[in-house]
Amino acid sequence: MLPLAPVMRVVNSKGPSRSMNPKTSAQSGEHPVSLAEDLSITAFALLEGLCSFVFVVGRDGTIRYATPSVFRQTGVEPSKCVGHPFVAAPFWSEATAQEDIAVGLRDAFQGRKADFLVDISTLSKRITVNFDCKPLRSAEGIIEAILVEGHDVTDRRLLERKLRDSHFHWRTIADCAVDWEFWLHPAGYFIYNSPSCQRITGYSIDELTQNRITINSMAHPDDRKRVTELLTAAYSGTTGHSQRFRIVRRDGSARSVSMSWQPVQGDDGRFLGIRGSVRDVTDLADTEAELQRLLEAYRILAMHFPKGLVALLDSELRFVVADGPAFQWVEIDPKRIIGKRFDQVFEPALLERVGPLFFRARAGHEVSDILEYQNATWLVHLTPILGPDRGVRHVIASAVLSRGSAWDALEEKPTSPAHSIG
Repeated sequence: MLPLAPVMRVVNSKGPSRSMNPKTSAQSGEHPVSLAEDLSITAFALLEGLCSFVFVVGRDGTIRYATPSVFRQTGVEPSKCVGHPFVAAPFWSEATAQEDIAVGLRDAFQGRKADFLVDISTLSKRITVNFDCKPLRSAEGIIEAILVEGHDVTDRRLLERKLRDSHFHWRTIADCAVDWEFWLHPAGYFIYNSPSCQRITGYSIDELTQNRITINSMAHPDDRKRVTELLTAAYSGTTGHSQRFRIVRRDGSARSVSMSWQPVQGDDGRFLGIRGSVRDVTDLADTEAELQRLLEAYRILAMHFPKGLVALLDSELRFVVADGPAFQWVEIDPKRIIGKRFDQVFEPALLERVGPLFFRARAGHEVSDILEYQNATWLVHLTPILGPDRGVRHVIASAVLSRGSAWDALEEKPTSPAHSIG
């Protein structure tokens, strides 16, 4: 504690603050600082330099002292502040603050360190001030007053609010994601898991975070080597997209998942782990498997009919697969049309004829019809292939030449027993 003189700064209820002997101050009816021999002018000057607001509150709850900065910033006259109850000071922005202030003073008078956060209306703006309450004791250890020091924390609170809002924003995005979002530490254990982990794997956030379960351990035995290779690549700093493998859920069922990842680096370039996302693609994998099965069946069917062809088209009617002997008779190389739209391969007249058929197929209906094309009659069949969302993702188109002048002279070759369909 600084050496203290018997002179202290007081605030006259009729005028500005000035230095005065405490005995003279008491006789003139002014309100001396109730610090007796605890604080000097030097100490108060130091406090005023460190804090935005400094008060001394007597045992009766009234303000016995206030630094000049209080009056400069709030515009409140000293006569309306000093000598009046601290909880009822005119610069508190909200009446609800009085309860927090009263609790803080009560705790301080009971010898406990206390603090409270309130808003203050200044001449230019509304600010947030954090007050610390410290008991001031006499030489005998009796609490004579409370020193209330206030710091303007408006900017800090604004920054905290922005950080909190930003954290809430991004945490909400991660926690509400349909996919399982995770963050792996460089040592290999989970730092973060989104709630979707339980829906996809059957394991809770706690089970994964406590390192009882790892990605490797839940990988399907037949895919575990592949998963190890993917994680090794991830920890080497590479980025991966939509890498598929199977996992075994907690209930023992197998699911197909797709994992993407990228390395996480700090501002200093230090490797902080792997940020990854896992999506359950079981329905998609099943759909693709069914699609391949149907496509293979149609391809075999086309090959067994010398006058047949088969094609797989996506939702935009682009050729994904094309095969069958009949393509040669319409003078089209099936390998050269992959990736092209139907209207880029065939003339508008045919598109106008088959357009309504494709429209019905893309609406989810199986369609059959007979078409005349290039002086021949074709039996056409369209089969829609649904995706996991029950929307049409592909259309399988098959066509067999039934009759026509170009084919009348051809002798149809019998199907080999080795290629017959059982």
